[in-house]
Amino acid sequence: MIHLVPHQWRGYALATLAMLSFSIGALFTKLGLNLTNADFYSLAIWGWGIGMVVASLVFYLPLKNQRQSLLPALKKHRNFFGIISILTVINGGTWFFGMSQISGGVVALLDQNVIIWSFLLGALFLGERFSWRQLSAIAITITGLAIVSSLKGEVNPIGVLSLLVCGLSISVQSLLIKKYKTPFNALALAFWRGWAMVLVSLAISLALGLFETSIELSALIAVGFAQFFGLFVGRASYIKAHEFLPMSHLSFLMLGVPIIVLLSSFIVLDEPFSLQKIIGALIMLIGLCWFFTRRAKRAQQN
Repeated sequence: MIHLVPHQWRGYALATLAMLSFSIGALFTKLGLNLTNADFYSLAIWGWGIGMVVASLVFYLPLKNQRQSLLPALKKHRNFFGIISILTVINGGTWFFGMSQISGGVVALLDQNVIIWSFLLGALFLGERFSWRQLSAIAITITGLAIVSSLKGEVNPIGVLSLLVCGLSISVQSLLIKKYKTPFNALALAFWRGWAMVLVSLAISLALGLFETSIELSALIAVGFAQFFGLFVGRASYIKAHEFLPMSHLSFLMLGVPIIVLLSSFIVLDEPFSLQKIIGALIMLIGLCWFFTRRAKRAQQN
């Protein structure tokens, strides 16, 4: 039975909002990619740009307290914000590329590789110790990942590799946020990392001559809607939730994302729902649930 400490309910509320926002982001991003033949990177930049313009117009600019906190927060935490922004550019680009190569439901499952990276980074840099049961649970999760990664017709190796890099960069961000001792404004970080991703990615795309301007309106609407929730609402909620919940609890709650996206992709995007996908997903979720259950029990004993 879970007993909430004061203010911990805020963490669970924020994590739930992040879970739903990430699910919306994944589903509508895949929808946008299905609606166009444009280069994935151009569509990503359009999506990030639309999402951040909407976020700026409806949230940051109208609210005086949020608007006035942006520059002071950047000046105070510029190095930290800069590192997080660089990692954001990496995880954003690799995630969009993986999404362009793999079906949406499978991407949501493979995204859970972030748990494996979080486990490894926690052991290496946070001094976290794990029991043999937890190690067995991680092995089960990896087995599920391997099954999902071998789906014929829905997965290719370069897409899997791209999502592994994406998971690593997200885990490093979480690690840095947990180790950063100076309090910071999570919404200011969400603003600056979002615009950094838009502008840096646009500069790279223009330098390589890849940026496309003629993209179907329906695709732009879908990906803009997706990134408003995924890039701004979801990420800001997730970052803020770090203040109230352990990193492991957040990761556990994010297990709802692949379930929502897998079912939604089957219904909305008409993606296949094969036996191999079901088996791989179940093995992954069983392994991850076992891992976090054992981790919570061990924390109580200590």
